[in-house]
Amino acid sequence: MKNLQKGFIVPVLLAIIALLAIGGGVYIYEDKKVEVPILPDNTSSPNQNQNQNQQTNNQNNTSSFITILSPNGGISLQEGSTYKITWKASNLPTTAKIYVSLIKGFKGDIDYNDLSKNIVSGLSSTTTSYSWKVDTGSLGLGNDYTIVAVATWGDFDAGTFARTYDSSDANFIISGVTSEEASGIIKSVYTKSGKNYIDIDYVEFVSGGPNGVHVQNNNPQIRTLELSSNAKFIITSSATSSFSGSITFSDFQKYFTTSNTSDYHKYNPWDIVITNGVIIQIEEHFVP
Repeated sequence: MKNLQKGFIVPVLLAIIALLAIGGGVYIYEDKKVEVPILPDNTSSPNQNQNQNQQTNNQNNTSSFITILSPNGGISLQEGSTYKITWKASNLPTTAKIYVSLIKGFKGDIDYNDLSKNIVSGLSSTTTSYSWKVDTGSLGLGNDYTIVAVATWGDFDAGTFARTYDSSDANFIISGVTSEEASGIIKSVYTKSGKNYIDIDYVEFVSGGPNGVHVQNNNPQIRTLELSSNAKFIITSSATSSFSGSITFSDFQKYFTTSNTSDYHKYNPWDIVITNGVIIQIEEHFVP
């Protein structure tokens, strides 16, 4: 009887141990899945272990992070202008490299974006900004643009590769360069808060008058326009021989304060070229 009991107990103990072992294995596996979230994998490889390393480590790492500060959505940038992209980062390894991209129609997953353009690659982990000359390349203008910053580190083959990334909170607009030409009577030239301005009243040229051309102003309105720091100033008439050709802003300003030309410039029109709301050229208009 004791032998029968003993013979019965041993298999039962073995079964209990086996269940505990299996249960422990399942528990460890499930716990491991919780600790290591898997992001979608958009690559394939015949090496299953390599695939598992990529899925496990090619993730949005939670202990280190990078956050886009600007542009963070809701603004409009112009093609060809310069804009400072900024971000902050925390706990990045010193070996981390930062990559910044422009994405059109961002879907929320950096692994699946066909319409993208690299802005800068391989910045150090301590870099927090980049001066970007806005360029959409072949993507074209639009209102659905996003900036994505990605920090990566580790070794892919060794299974230590990791990354963290962030995108603009909302879309922003990239529009084209606007250009305008006009003519007018300049009323004043001055500097305010470190920027140069003119006050101008637009005019039109119509046929008529003793010289065949008549200056007409049907809508008197003084407009204040900013001058580009690289604006060109061109004076052509013989009436202003002391200031002729391409001159500096300083000389252009002096011209409008010189007494012997004060009456002349009150009536003489000027042609201006405006790009993105800023004057890039002022040239004296020849009136026969």
